[in-house]
Amino acid sequence: MATFFLVFFFGQQLSLGLWSPSVWIDRLCIHQTDLELKAEQIKSVPTFVARSSRMLILCDGSYFERLWCNLELATFARHGGVEKVDVLPLWLAPWLLCSISLELLCASLMDASQLVFPNWMLAWDKGVMGLAATLVGDNPIILRFVGWLVIWMISSIATLPASIPSFFSFRMKIRHHQLILDQMADFDVRAASCSEPSDRDAIEKQLQEIFGDQESPTLGSAVDEGEVKVQRFVSYQADEDPLDRFNAYVRGVLRDIVMTQIGDEVHVAWPLCLTTCLPMILYSSVNVLGCDSGSCDESARTGGFTSTPMYFLCNTLGWALIILLTFPLTYPVMLRMLKCALSFGDGLVPRSAAFLCCFLAYEYTYICGGLIWGSWLPAVQDPSATQLTVFLLVMIFLVTQCVCLFYRWERQGQEALSSCRCDQELQDQGISALTSLCDTLGRASVATRLGAIEAILGAMKCAGFGETEGRNIELGCIILCMFCDDAKLRRHVQKAGAVSVAKKVINKARNLDVQRWGCELLRCITQTQ
Repeated sequence: MATFFLVFFFGQQLSLGLWSPSVWIDRLCIHQTDLELKAEQIKSVPTFVARSSRMLILCDGSYFERLWCNLELATFARHGGVEKVDVLPLWLAPWLLCSISLELLCASLMDASQLVFPNWMLAWDKGVMGLAATLVGDNPIILRFVGWLVIWMISSIATLPASIPSFFSFRMKIRHHQLILDQMADFDVRAASCSEPSDRDAIEKQLQEIFGDQESPTLGSAVDEGEVKVQRFVSYQADEDPLDRFNAYVRGVLRDIVMTQIGDEVHVAWPLCLTTCLPMILYSSVNVLGCDSGSCDESARTGGFTSTPMYFLCNTLGWALIILLTFPLTYPVMLRMLKCALSFGDGLVPRSAAFLCCFLAYEYTYICGGLIWGSWLPAVQDPSATQLTVFLLVMIFLVTQCVCLFYRWERQGQEALSSCRCDQELQDQGISALTSLCDTLGRASVATRLGAIEAILGAMKCAGFGETEGRNIELGCIILCMFCDDAKLRRHVQKAGAVSVAKKVINKARNLDVQRWGCELLRCITQTQ
């Protein structure tokens, strides 16, 4: 753990900057006193930003309230693309350190219990089984299962000192995370603060230039029949205030990107949860290699193993399953329980319930660990069809639970959609349909339009987002928006999967105009029937 904290705090210095990225910082590169030079350098911000490979947003509750931050974000969004924006909430580092410290406390208490009472888990198991026999009978399968379940529930007492600090740490996480998402949902660049009032006019002017530049409407020049209707959509976009466009971008596209990267306030990524479990991972290695703080041969005999190597192998695999499937559960379970408890207010009763939820989340994790140990050890020591069935059922339950808590269904659906590989014939068919439909839009029958909808969506589902493909996607969005004026055609567009296609365009398109047409398509599809 000392090595982890050393690298965490001083890793950049230890590497001598050899693996450190180069960072452009506006305050160091833009003159702060010469107003004329400052105005010129503000205009040059796109040049600096365009040369950046990625943009890292260190996001806190004040980020979207600062005008300078908004300028840089708008510039990079326009020239770099949303897929190159990385959002790192500032609550993450203190929350991570706090969680790791609490896990270290729990691991230390468990290790101390093993030093004071060597092999106490294995020794107590027989006593617990004897007591359980009076309640559940003499079935050895049930007795072993109940015995280990109770032992792990008793072990969770070591987490009790960590429960109260966890309340404050996780409440901070929920509130700060929700604050960021709420600010993005209600974002208004005009309300952003600026430490130098003289900078406001120059920055807002630059924002208007960035989001006022319209390149994509040139697509309308390629349309013959239906030209009037296409231009109606384009003029709607052109008449919109550039600052309002930026507001809509932050509230819609960027917020969706943030949700995709860091999730909502109760989501914690599985790798991050596994990182916080590092102390317990190290403790498990000490427990296995230290033979439960006793003689290895004696520990193997006490545990009922036929050989010491079998004892080592069984312990190693058992701890591996617990580390992968149970310890990471603590955080998503605790966040959901805390959110539910705190939704009733911030009074004494909700707070008391929240404190209890913290301990119950740890307790639930250890119950799941008991399920693994109680099904795994009997399956190894006394294998039978029944024992193996119980073990498989426990594994199915725990894997399903992890999938439900950690798997990002919407994000994975978008990634699968963007990475699908369609044959060239389908793409050519869709692009051909776009061209022919533009020529015959005014004369097309309903049947022709229904077929065109299928072809357009088929092409858009497997298209990339290069310059040429982006123009075709934008034109496809425009045509589908026109179809949505008809209620019957709109229903057909919905059934054909246009909602997922629109979300793909919003999240994956590099060109801001293409993203806006994706937003417009989603709005047209979901409008009140």
